[in-house]
Amino acid sequence: MCRSEAGREGGPELINVPGGLLHWVNDPVHYLDLGGIPAASLVDLGGSPTFWAGVTKLYASNGALVDVRGLQLLRNIKYLYLDNNKLPENELMVMAGMLPQGQLECLDIRGNPGLTPSVMDALLRHGVVDRCQYVNGRRLDLDLTSIWD
Repeated sequence: MCRSEAGREGGPELINVPGGLLHWVNDPVHYLDLGGIPAASLVDLGGSPTFWAGVTKLYASNGALVDVRGLQLLRNIKYLYLDNNKLPENELMVMAGMLPQGQLECLDIRGNPGLTPSVMDALLRHGVVDRCQYVNGRRLDLDLTSIWD
């Protein structure tokens, strides 16, 4: 399900989007819930670069993601939920260099088999979580070591 700005008066329109059909969505979408959709990557779901650039909040939890192709298209992402997928460590390491620096307010990658302290170190090193208020379900304080506990 996704929310479009072109909706009824007083709120955004809700659009049901089955997996693999995002290339048919023409309206700007800011909130996109793809939870549980069985796709190996965001690229497999379709959608133009303009479509993905408009997404600011993405729920792609509890799915079958095994690679991070397509994350580089999320140029305006602020909230990113990729928890409980099948992302291995090498893909999560690549993700650190794909996401915009200092833009995310929330990142959740818990429950992926590749989540390691090395991945979290890479995210810190690349500045991906610099502005994050929440990482892996925890509110960040001054102690960033808690983000991979």
